[in-house]
Amino acid sequence: MKTGCYRIVLLITSLNLLLSGCQFKDMDKRSFVTTMGIDHIPNRPDDVHITMKIGIPSAKRSPGEAKFITTSHDGPTIGEAIKSIQSLFDQELDFSHLALIVMGEAYIQQDFTQAIDWLTRRYEIQQTSLFAAGSPDAKTVLNVKNASEQVYGNALTLHFQKYGISESETIGITKSEFFNRWKEKGKDPFLPIIHVTDQKYDINQIALLHKSKSIGKLSPHEVQLLKMLMKSGNLFSFRVREPQNAFVVKISDSTCKQSITRTANGIVITIHMKVTGSVSERKKASLALSKADMEKEASAELQHRMEKLLKHLQQTDSDPAGFGLRYRATYRDGDAAEWAYWVRHYPKATFDVVTEVHLTESSVIKI
Repeated sequence: MKTGCYRIVLLITSLNLLLSGCQFKDMDKRSFVTTMGIDHIPNRPDDVHITMKIGIPSAKRSPGEAKFITTSHDGPTIGEAIKSIQSLFDQELDFSHLALIVMGEAYIQQDFTQAIDWLTRRYEIQQTSLFAAGSPDAKTVLNVKNASEQVYGNALTLHFQKYGISESETIGITKSEFFNRWKEKGKDPFLPIIHVTDQKYDINQIALLHKSKSIGKLSPHEVQLLKMLMKSGNLFSFRVREPQNAFVVKISDSTCKQSITRTANGIVITIHMKVTGSVSERKKASLALSKADMEKEASAELQHRMEKLLKHLQQTDSDPAGFGLRYRATYRDGDAAEWAYWVRHYPKATFDVVTEVHLTESSVIKI
């Protein structure tokens, strides 16, 4: 019995010696891709232009001294363009540290399902990687040398992540969230737009998408309101009563509740917003206004802006706030028929917006 066990152990040990080792490569044999850009090529609709920012590890971290290489190549597919870039390096391209994928504005004007399909299949690209659109194109965005960048690639990602800018002007979207919105009925994806001006980033707009094609944009003020619809606690400021009696309200906390009802006349979408804030700036003409008057004026202004945003989304047939998904969750019987009813009636749905603004501080210091 013991002899048989020994023979089995010896056989297993011998087989293990024949097995190949793991595919692990040392860091000095890998090049880490931190940012990637995908662009449309004029007069070549079937080809793509790929740009990569590849970080060079360094023991020293100083502002403006992040070391990286930016390289580009064309190809009939994303994979073939990357293969051409790989031939330029003596190290394996590693996508496990890819933090941001930028798609050019011209590229997202057409169907970019090819890029979504490729990004889905690359398992080493993390689900927390960020997606964005680049203006005028992705290559221009990746070629910017940021003077404050200490770690290669983090100058852009800090704009979208919560530990970067507390009162950000845009909305970030990860690979995981983008794919969920792309596949889900009733919740459309979007992309924050990175504008480049004088070698600086300006990120305060988003591109509205109908699954895999751009259909419009939101202004900076509309982006802030969309953030409030999507997530409670959004921090931002807005101006009330222009121009003589203007004052600025700085929001410190916000909640937004939504409900959808189906009536004989169609669909009614109710938005109830509660906002807490303070007056951060006032013109002299507005000093005579009481706290109650300012709350009333601020509520009316916020309601007007929200109604304008909702009409804009309705006209572009875009639903980044997820009203369609909420409708599907509310009316679940006969999903196919209910979804067809939503698609037919959303363009003419009625919005009922209720706003409550509470000011904790309305005075200013006179000097």
